[in-house]
Amino acid sequence: MGTVSITGIKPGSTSLKLTAGTVTKIIPIAVTAAPGLSALTITATAKQGGGYTVEDSKAPASDETRRYMVTSASEKPTVAYDTVCDRASGWVDWPADNTIQGGKGQIVTVVHATASGAKARALGEATLPAPLPASIQVTPESLTLRVGEKGTLDVKVLPEGADQSVTVGITDRTIVAAQAANGKLTVNALKAGTTNMGVHAGKVVALVPVTVTAKPTGQGPLALFGDSQMIVDSDTSLTNMGPYPSGANPGTATSWPSDQSKQIASITGLRVIDLYYGGARIARDKTGWQGGWAMQSNRLASLVKADAANTPGVIVIYGFYSNDSHDGLTDTKPATDLSKIAATYKSKFDELKAKYPQARILYALQCMFRSAATEAKPRMTGLPSGTIMTNSFTALQSSERILFTEETLGVPVIDATDEVWALGSGLTISDMIHPTAEGAVKLGQILGRHIKQALQEG
Repeated sequence: MGTVSITGIKPGSTSLKLTAGTVTKIIPIAVTAAPGLSALTITATAKQGGGYTVEDSKAPASDETRRYMVTSASEKPTVAYDTVCDRASGWVDWPADNTIQGGKGQIVTVVHATASGAKARALGEATLPAPLPASIQVTPESLTLRVGEKGTLDVKVLPEGADQSVTVGITDRTIVAAQAANGKLTVNALKAGTTNMGVHAGKVVALVPVTVTAKPTGQGPLALFGDSQMIVDSDTSLTNMGPYPSGANPGTATSWPSDQSKQIASITGLRVIDLYYGGARIARDKTGWQGGWAMQSNRLASLVKADAANTPGVIVIYGFYSNDSHDGLTDTKPATDLSKIAATYKSKFDELKAKYPQARILYALQCMFRSAATEAKPRMTGLPSGTIMTNSFTALQSSERILFTEETLGVPVIDATDEVWALGSGLTISDMIHPTAEGAVKLGQILGRHIKQALQEG
């Protein structure tokens, strides 16, 4: 007795002929289609507040259960007829409210299976769309500008994966104009007043209060913040680079005019209040030597308190960056993320704006004298890898140009670097940093012209 194995290849009818000697047997054979998964049409719609509503094109049979699985597109399950779809295999019971959780681009796979989940009978899937906006994060949460100024806010729509497109509504469009693009909101101050901006994404909105103050009049003296580069005076000995004369420090009763101040006063026609201090820093401010910002700002406040005529119409900040980035003048080492220095500077300038709203505030990039000798002399040691600076003055000032702009600081920036570089050598004392009397005069003349031009341009 023998056995004949038969395999069905495709649906259809045929016959099998068996012969043994003179005996023949004809056996009819019918091949039917293999049981297969029926197709489901699945839709997934983002819900307000999070999650997705999932709909199935048909209900499972009375003896079937409906389950689902959320995966990445590259990890979605392979399901065939009789695939096990029980909970132990990662399948989840269908939610009563038809709501599932997931993220943009993930796949929800839905099956109808036997009641125990042992055998799949139907299959469908859908790609999860972007979630609906749930909230809007605006940084900073409010904005204060002067007429003519421009402000920038960072805008992020939450949750992650939500469409980042926003629109802006303004209560009073005569006060500010605004434009949103690429996660930024640019605001232009048009006239003095207060208003609100509504940043909209879908059905959510973030309210941003905006205050615009009047354009500063520029009336009053010029308060000059600076470091030891501003202290040289041809009327005194250059040995003041040692201990500085007590009158040079803003913490004392009086300060004495440097050659730079004299030139700036002559060119601008403004009385100059000298506030500079050796080793002055902003980002890593300290009291005493290796400080200076707090001392200078406090000195100005005391002068104004003593006599309102000292209320500044112009404030010029100069010469802090080389100290902030200098290893020898820092608490530890220069920051690897030097952009944090710019953010600190801006916060200080914002404080000045609030305290002296009538003042025009300008930042002047530090103008180191450059020559072959200065470029060969290391000035900064211990700089961490990954910074955009090296030991040269050229690199120092190039990095300052990159980091400090009107957008990053919130005030106009004066750049007289090229003019000072063009002066060449022979204008510094032996340390190659501080100017001689001649260098101080030339530096003051250049700064004075740039300050005057900035004030004229408004």
